[in-house]
Amino acid sequence: QARSKVDGDRETTANKWGVSGRQDLDLGPHWFAFVKLGVDADRLLELKHRSNVATGLGHHLIRSERHTLDVFSGLSLTRSVYREAQTINDKTDTRFSNTGVLIGEESSHQLNDTVSMKQRLEYNQGLSGDKLNLLRFNGSVNVAISKATSLSVGLIRTYNSKVPPGVKKVDASLFTGLNVKLGR
Repeated sequence: QARSKVDGDRETTANKWGVSGRQDLDLGPHWFAFVKLGVDADRLLELKHRSNVATGLGHHLIRSERHTLDVFSGLSLTRSVYREAQTINDKTDTRFSNTGVLIGEESSHQLNDTVSMKQRLEYNQGLSGDKLNLLRFNGSVNVAISKATSLSVGLIRTYNSKVPPGVKKVDASLFTGLNVKLGR
């Protein structure tokens, strides 16, 4: 949660969280299948939570020890639950859902033994329901502390085609964190 104080008035300027993950299954040296799950919330949008599940196929364009570049696409299902009723496409409700198409690309780069960069660009085109369109860029720089932990600084920039009246369609978040690798 972020707050600002102007002329003695305190105002919440950010109050959001999100978690997502993608599991890949290699189908060969260049192709993979994936399943992606994500949940996020944004108090300023009165978004109690938005859940997204997607599955599809991807292609490894570059796959080396120090650099990767993947492209992927598939089908998605998105459900949004708001704290208060919202009007989207002339429908007023607290719950909206859509099926859509997800397309994206993701790359990672090991710059040296301790510094790496990752970036991902995803576009989710709603085809039914509220026809929500989301475009999200996520980029980060990680500095290794050990083989299993690293510090990160990142930026997430999101375009949301269906926001409540008075809310900007483009949002940016700067984050820092401690990452812990599980498994190999």
